[in-house]
Formats: sequence, C-alpha cells, structure tokens
Amino acid sequence: MQTPYQTENGAMPFVVEPSGDVEGSPHALVSWITAHRQLLNRWLHKHGAVLLRAFGVSTPEIFRGVAAAFCPSSRITMPDISSRFGAGRHSPFG
Repeated sequence: MQTPYQTENGAMPFVVEPSGDVEGSPHALVSWITAHRQLLNRWLHKHGAVLLRAFGVSTPEIFRGVAAAFCPSSRITMPDISSRFGAGRHSPFG
C-alpha cells in the first residue's frame, strides 16, 4: 500500500492506494483491511476520513464486502449510494 498526497497537518482525507506489495483488486483490499484494521482505525481517527482508491470496488456487492471487512459487526445503510447503483432507495449495505 502507498499513502500519496498526505500533508504534514493531517488534512483529510487520508488516501490509500495499491502499490507493489498489494494488487489493486477488491479481494486484495479485503485481505489487507482484515490484516490492518487497527492501522485504518488510527488513520480514520486522525484524519476524519480514509479514501481507499483504485481497488476496483465497482458494485454494491463488492462495496458491502469491503465495508464488512472494515467493520464486520455493523450493519451499514447507505441510501444515497445504493440508489446511485440502482439497488433501491433504501437498500442496506452490510
């Protein structure tokens, strides 16, 4: 993983992109999140947001899998995002 575009003052969002050690696929992202959940939580608390970019998260189903890897015990509802993907106005993600 690489974290380009970071500023010294910790401006958000904290950007995470694939690099040579992690391929840019949803499967690799889920594996990395599972292994580095504490690190992601530290970044989230410090920066207020973490942008996971260029991992091929292109469908609601893939998004649900990534969200579940980050927060496995939560049920995430995102009506605005689900409607953008045509999954229904109040589809649960989680």
